Amino acid sequence: MSSDLDTICTFELANLRFGMPVNMVQEVIRQQDVTDVPLSPNSISGLINLRGQIITVVDLNHILLPKEEITPREGRLFLVCAPRRTPMALMIDKVGDVLKIDSGKIERSPDNVQGLVRELIDGAYKTDDELILLFNARRAVGLILDDIKKTQRGHIFG
Repeated sequence: MSSDLDTICTFELANLRFGMPVNMVQEVIRQQDVTDVPLSPNSISGLINLRGQIITVVDLNHILLPKEEITPREGRLFLVCAPRRTPMALMIDKVGDVLKIDSGKIERSPDNVQGLVRELIDGAYKTDDELILLFNARRAVGLILDDIKKTQRGHIFG
């Protein structure tokens, strides 16, 4: 695994505990008003203005959960990160701790982790009391961009 996983920021989403390299995290902010983007896929909640910078807000629940399990919630947080040098805000349920981890102890993804969750994680790290799934934000951006292309094709040709 990559050495930049030595320090991770943990967060909760869809009843799962994730971690991502702390050097990818710009900041965590409280939920704010989001401007809708017409014809965007469900995973794109809209746009926010963060100190003059326009940032896309991504709701990973639309990627991680079956449609019937998604419930709107107030009071969520935005984890602002910049994979592929493009800032985006991930809607998360709760921010956790910044942890130093031993990258040599990162294990492959558990077999019971299926579907898109499996595609979005690079492995798992066990602490004394929890399992942290190592989130790959770059891969998430790729999936979202694919989703945008499919949505645009559907609106243009559908």
